[in-house]
Amino acid sequence: ENKIYIETLGNQQVSGVVVYDFSGRVVFEESAEGKNSYDLSSLATGLYLMEISTGKDSSSWHKIIKE
Repeated sequence: ENKIYIETLGNQQVSGVVVYDFSGRVVFEESAEGKNSYDLSSLATGLYLMEISTGKDSSSWHKIIKE
């Protein structure tokens, strides 16, 4: 499956997702308040860094592997 699902704790909501390749280039970006699934089918197989924003100054980073 080419979708990624994001769960948050408490009443936090995802405000945006940015995916970077390892050269630092943005390869996917979507900002959608309250959305919890994202279609990553446009990405090639490989290793990526994903930034998940959950508020004005709050974000977390995750490594993802697309097979």
